[in-house]
Amino acid sequence: MAENGMKKALGAYTNLIRATESVQGLLSRQLGSLGLTMGQFQMLEALLHLGPMSPGTLCDKLLCGSSNLSMVIRNLQRRGLVVSRANERDERRKMVHLTPEGRAMITKVFPIQAKLIRAQMSALDGREQEILRRLCKKLGLGNPARFAVEMTKEVG
Repeated sequence: MAENGMKKALGAYTNLIRATESVQGLLSRQLGSLGLTMGQFQMLEALLHLGPMSPGTLCDKLLCGSSNLSMVIRNLQRRGLVVSRANERDERRKMVHLTPEGRAMITKVFPIQAKLIRAQMSALDGREQEILRRLCKKLGLGNPARFAVEMTKEVG
């Protein structure tokens, strides 16, 4: 019984990863043609929709490591797409802002990415997309307590 559950879990995980990589590959190729990486796009998109943020907040929003985030910020600064300035309320903290060039870039690129995502997701009808959204949210929230119980069963 446990073996069957393991097979189902691994199969579901494999299909989830393959689907994600398929969509990510398409999006990354389009971004590459514009000289952007997925990380750069995600940062520009977050700044466009959420406004200026500290690197730490950006890291939390983008689910990335601080060293990778620093590199993305530096590369976007070199291209003139973002600037890092002292926070008006706390000068010890930096805030990352879109430049006018960065805003122009992301407002050009975002609709293209959205259309590609919509095209890929059209393999599912609206109801299926909502179910997928809810399942992914549930999976993303995880359940560390349940994991600990399952691991205890395996070891014990």
